[in-house]
Amino acid sequence: MTYKGIIEALKHINGRRRSRILTERDIEVIISEAIRDDYSFASGGEVANAYGYPAIQTTAIAALRSDGDIAFAVGTSNAKKGSCPRPATVPISRLRPDSEAVRANVLAWADNPVGGCVLPFREAIKTLTVVEVSRWYTEAGYAC
Repeated sequence: MTYKGIIEALKHINGRRRSRILTERDIEVIISEAIRDDYSFASGGEVANAYGYPAIQTTAIAALRSDGDIAFAVGTSNAKKGSCPRPATVPISRLRPDSEAVRANVLAWADNPVGGCVLPFREAIKTLTVVEVSRWYTEAGYAC
């Protein structure tokens, strides 16, 4: 899938909702964090369970695959406080608390992204800003 395809999927999943959604900038951030930190996820926010009616949020997860590409999924999930902030189609039981077990589960999913797609690294790198790229070069010891 291409980055443009991911953004189209995001627009479709956000639909007409105006709250608890993700933006294109949120997608750029989690892709860049996945490149830097192996995986990342984001959600549109939570609500207290005081109302008694269902609430949904847009969620996304990105993870670095062993071949260097990015596994990516975007979808909806329950927005009740304390629920798992991952697309409902992604079979990862928990993303919180952040731990080595969670990291291992996410990276295992990335190599076989059930409920997701694969974004080639060449596409993923296009989402990075000049500031992020120069920071990585600086951290690696290169002069910018």
